Amino acid sequence: MKTAIIVLGHNLSEPNAEEINYSRLMGGLYVYFQEEPNATLILSGGNPSGGGIESIWMKNRLPGGINYIVETESTDTIENFSFCLELVEGYDIVVLVTSDFHMERACKIFKKYFLAYLYIIKSFISSSFLNSQ
Repeated sequence: MKTAIIVLGHNLSEPNAEEINYSRLMGGLYVYFQEEPNATLILSGGNPSGGGIESIWMKNRLPGGINYIVETESTDTIENFSFCLELVEGYDIVVLVTSDFHMERACKIFKKYFLAYLYIIKSFISSSFLNSQ
């Protein structure tokens, strides 16, 4: 079965953005290495506030040999899913990777767009850890 793993970017102009994006990327890679060779990472996120393109930031931290797609136009969660809709055509499973503080909102939007099997993976660094730094 083909698996698409959507990793949502976080606005790079916000505090702790690099830690949040890195954590989400690591969550996506965790799933990817369990599912390969039938997996594709979809890195989703544009440049909503001039801090940089989220998906490109994540792409630049990927190890070699990863099958990935970069979506660079989205500026919010609704656009993340709207722009990823065509990208996941032909996949049997769609996995969402985001942060714990973003999960509830993202899942509500996600379920509106995707009818495929849905697995939710939150990132490995919680917002409580980030707030304690």
